[in-house]
Amino acid sequence: MTSTVGTGMGSGVMVDGVLLNAQMANFSSIPSLNGKPVQNAIEARKRPRSAITPLMVFDKDDNLRLVVGSPGSSQIPGYVLKTIVGIVDWNLSAQDAIDLPNIQYGTKIDRTKPYNPTGLLVEKRTFAESMVPSFAEMGYKVHVIPVVSGLNAIEVKDGLLHGATDRRRASTSLGD
Repeated sequence: MTSTVGTGMGSGVMVDGVLLNAQMANFSSIPSLNGKPVQNAIEARKRPRSAITPLMVFDKDDNLRLVVGSPGSSQIPGYVLKTIVGIVDWNLSAQDAIDLPNIQYGTKIDRTKPYNPTGLLVEKRTFAESMVPSFAEMGYKVHVIPVVSGLNAIEVKDGLLHGATDRRRASTSLGD
């Protein structure tokens, strides 16, 4: 459900035809900031924050209900959470949940700078962009960013598999 390898060509290392990922880049290279430890700092036996997906959701009887995942570096958890909330809490279809605009608090990734600014990340060219002045008025530092999500989901409903995909990227889904 996720095809992320970290960067365009992952680590640049291929073994037996498999491109190895560059997930170490998902850690913060700064161990502390203002005298406080950085949560996503590199440590032994630790996984980077974005490794929490792909995700499987089961119902109370342990039946598979949903599988969802996305590329998108440090923004993956927000993309996946938005989709889960849309389906589980708001009773949207997987496709309708994926189609929601992406708004999350996080770090704007800019690999040209030693420090990436944190703030509210609002997806460009969606109705959410019209809310930027209101967010700024509430005191948020807002970054309008292009989408890097590529959400994919399989929803199990009435014994059938329903595929859903992020139409903001070149992708397709198949299912009953």
